[in-house]
Parts: sequence; C-alpha cells; structure tokens
Amino acid sequence: MGVRNCSRPLLLGDDPLERIGDLYRPKCLINLPLSPSHAFFAANDRSVTEKIERLTDRRVVDATNISTISTAKKFVYGNAEPSFVEQYLLRKLESPPP
Repeated sequence: MGVRNCSRPLLLGDDPLERIGDLYRPKCLINLPLSPSHAFFAANDRSVTEKIERLTDRRVVDATNISTISTAKKFVYGNAEPSFVEQYLLRKLESPPP
C-alpha cells in the first residue's frame, strides 16, 4: 500500500512486524513497513484490508509509526521528530552486571 499523500514518512524499527489479533482467527492483520512510502498489509478477512484502504494516508502512517516505535528493541530508522520517537520508544531498564 502506498502512502505518498502524507508529509510524514513511514519509519522502520529493528522489530517492524506488527500483528493484530490471533494469526489463526478471523480478522488478523499483519503490517510491515517496507519503505518511507510503502507498507505491506495482509489479513485473512477482506473486510479488514478494506478498512485499511479507506483510512487516510496520515492515519495509516501515524498508526504504523507508533507501532514500529513501540515494538522497537533499540533502533528506529527514518526521518521523524526526535520527540515523537522518544514518546513511544520502549525504554528497557538494563540490570547492572552482578
């Protein structure tokens, strides 16, 4: 899916695959950003992809970027405001070595 009608690019993280729902149940959605202007969406129910297609590019980009940032282990790549990335990036506390 192309999202060229948005001023913000898609971001890519070090764990970019998003899955919503159980893979073996109806209405599961898989989302994978591929480039700053394209993402791959797959679903086992056509109504799910039709809903995605009806969203504005801005909503698709914002939701995908929040998911990408939230699931990143350490790195997020792309052109974004640092405050936006920091707002959603998971911070994992590292235990000091024993």
